[in-house]
Amino acid sequence: MSEQPGRARRALEWLRDWSVELTFLAATTAAGIWAGGRWLDTTGDPGVWLSFAQLMAQGEQLYRDLYIQYGPLSPLLFSATGKPFEFSLTWYLLANWIPAIVAGLLLLVAARPFLFRAERLALVGLIIGLSVLAPRPARM
Repeated sequence: MSEQPGRARRALEWLRDWSVELTFLAATTAAGIWAGGRWLDTTGDPGVWLSFAQLMAQGEQLYRDLYIQYGPLSPLLFSATGKPFEFSLTWYLLANWIPAIVAGLLLLVAARPFLFRAERLALVGLIIGLSVLAPRPARM
């Protein structure tokens, strides 16, 4: 019985320590579900990545048949991961959403030694405001 209060205390401490990161994860997940893919605009810049991945999976060679101003890693990864999922729009959304969320979480974890909890929570608002809720095409 003496183990239960210690375990509950550790769980509460863990929850308090990671509350900012959990808030970020919950807010971005809720925004993504609420939006339902409305920000997916295949006619603008995001569509270029989708078409590059499809063309490369069909055998086109990067920098011989296709030119892109970025390094070869992104199109090659997109092509390799998209082929098993047949380049579905769900794959495309997840392939963009997961790295963005991981980058935001890494930023919040890296800010831990330098910012208080309230400042990191403000950083969550800034990240969401600049990425998810920005008033421009291909955003919610």
